[in-house]
Amino acid sequence: MRCVMIKDQNSTKGLINHYRYQLLVAVFVHGVVRSDTKTNKLFNNPPQGAPSLFFRDQNPTYLNSAFSIQHSASAFSIKQDLIIIIELQIVMVLVRWTNMQHVKARSKRKTIARCRCIACMIVTAIAFALCLYIYAGTFLILFHVVSTTNSSRSSTSSTTIQLISPQETQSNRFNDDDETTSGASSCITFVGDTMLANLGKDYSASHVSHPRDSFEYIRPLLRTCSNVIANLEGPITKLGLDHDPLSKKAVYSFNMDPHILPYLLVDEGITHVNRANNHLLDRGKIGVEDTTRALKAVGLPCFGFGMSKEEAAKPLILTLNSHSNRLIVVGVTGYSEFYSRGVLPDPHANQTGVLPVTSEYAQLGRRLLDDEQEGVDIRIAFVHWGKNYGSVSTEMKKQAAILVDDGKFDIVIGSDGSHTIQEFEYVNGVPVLYNIGNFLFQTPGRFHKEKSVLPYGLVVHLRLDKETGRIASLELHCTHVDNRVVNFRPKICTGEQAAILFSTLGPYIDYIHNNTYATVHFFEGGTNRIIANNF
Repeated sequence: MRCVMIKDQNSTKGLINHYRYQLLVAVFVHGVVRSDTKTNKLFNNPPQGAPSLFFRDQNPTYLNSAFSIQHSASAFSIKQDLIIIIELQIVMVLVRWTNMQHVKARSKRKTIARCRCIACMIVTAIAFALCLYIYAGTFLILFHVVSTTNSSRSSTSSTTIQLISPQETQSNRFNDDDETTSGASSCITFVGDTMLANLGKDYSASHVSHPRDSFEYIRPLLRTCSNVIANLEGPITKLGLDHDPLSKKAVYSFNMDPHILPYLLVDEGITHVNRANNHLLDRGKIGVEDTTRALKAVGLPCFGFGMSKEEAAKPLILTLNSHSNRLIVVGVTGYSEFYSRGVLPDPHANQTGVLPVTSEYAQLGRRLLDDEQEGVDIRIAFVHWGKNYGSVSTEMKKQAAILVDDGKFDIVIGSDGSHTIQEFEYVNGVPVLYNIGNFLFQTPGRFHKEKSVLPYGLVVHLRLDKETGRIASLELHCTHVDNRVVNFRPKICTGEQAAILFSTLGPYIDYIHNNTYATVHFFEGGTNRIIANNF
């Protein structure tokens, strides 16, 4: 076998001249993207307000994000593919140069030179094949986007595709006046534990080829209200388990992909996230900061944590449309029974944390809500509490009473903590829904072992009367969340499943046979307290 060299590449000068364009592009792109500079930080942390690649139509039916399919999970994957191509080009040039040097010396050591030449040819062929593979993958991505967009356009003449930023996604997707079920209400959606992370064989391509697939069956439930609040159960960071302060003791410790999850949450309709839970510090203080940056980059507000007690108790303020001249102002405060990694907020120790439910912190939350200039009409406590797969404890009932009496909250909703749904009741006249269970929690779960625990979650629509600005009703939508059964794709319950669930939640639940949801109705009893009316 002979190794043949191109004539004008028999010198280093000829080789460089032949590959001069590839080398120039390779050096430039490699330097810009790989170096630890402001440019690289801009690539990985786009500034707030920068448009992201989401397509939207007027239905509104959302198309897949431009690069969020199996080959590349986000727009950043295209950048990474291009980096690989450029680096492979550099490898090919270096291999050809090495090959040339050995071919020059083949007259002295023919056998060695020939073997090295063959090895160089093999390496070059592999690098070339990898380049072709990545080019083909990138082409398929672009072809998928174009074909999806064209098919969407052809399916309805009234549909227009436009590029929007995350802020536009949140503010323009819905009009409260158009919300269904009651023309005289505005609403807020609450969902429980949300954690999408690759946890190995149980979360594999055989179940979910892309995290977006997990929303497939429950996506319609996020399209009802203009405000959707989720409990974010873990940090968004690349840091691994070695950054957990309890890395040797932690049984359950999570992190989520910063190149996928923030964009996915926005694209699927999540508008705000609560971070008051026991997984805030799963990757330490750096993980908290990484999460804040990732959420800020896509314009996704968060609450429920901080370096000081005041910061952790700072409420999320929402303004909703009403039929009067003013807006309905809603304040949501996050608490967690099990504060993350045993850490409380402490500015003196440079320590970030969450607030447990105590009389002191309930009163602090009340004071901060009272200080809001606009005045708050509805006060909501969004609480992470409860023992895994357990029932409502005596301690939880005591904490609910603290939030009602000391915090003066108008309603208490459990953001999860027990990974299961717990009952609804009134505490001193105030509605308390102890736990709404998991929303998207990507672990296999223990429902197969906890036979007495129903494998369901709730998506809650809190509806407000536009005339009075008070709570009108709670809509409780049942979802099946046992990942061993639904293969990491939660589903809306069947009528039979919903009937079983709602029969366990207490006497105030209004359920109609074969429906997949139930309702709790309220009316104002002449004071700020809500009186139950079980229709």
